[in-house]
Amino acid sequence: MPSEPSNESTDPAPPEEPNSLSTGEDKVALGGLLRFGLWGVLIVGAVYVLVQFLAPEKHPDLLTPGKYQLALKYNLTEDQVYMDAKPKGCDFTDAPLGDKHCHFEQSLNVVRKCLTPDCPVDRVYVSWRKLKD
Repeated sequence: MPSEPSNESTDPAPPEEPNSLSTGEDKVALGGLLRFGLWGVLIVGAVYVLVQFLAPEKHPDLLTPGKYQLALKYNLTEDQVYMDAKPKGCDFTDAPLGDKHCHFEQSLNVVRKCLTPDCPVDRVYVSWRKLKD
């Protein structure tokens, strides 16, 4: 006997979504971890670069004042600051190539208008001394 169609609908259950490898919360947590790691690497790299290039032992010439800085320090014009040219011989690239185990240090001679320390500065002479490392 043929069966009569019933009034009830026989809709199948909605298909289940396949199990994904990660949920939305996992993706957000992974993104935060990656962002934290990237910023950490950038900050550590920046600190490393600053230490390497601002270390006075490695680059003593970087922190030595020039004519302009000395003129400002002693309230002079740049014409009143006499600076000898820095001698060659201790740089890595000077012949013969390699570390020479030396560096040059500034030597200041401050000439005042009178002999007391409170007198204004008249001139500044800058010369260089060779020091062994």
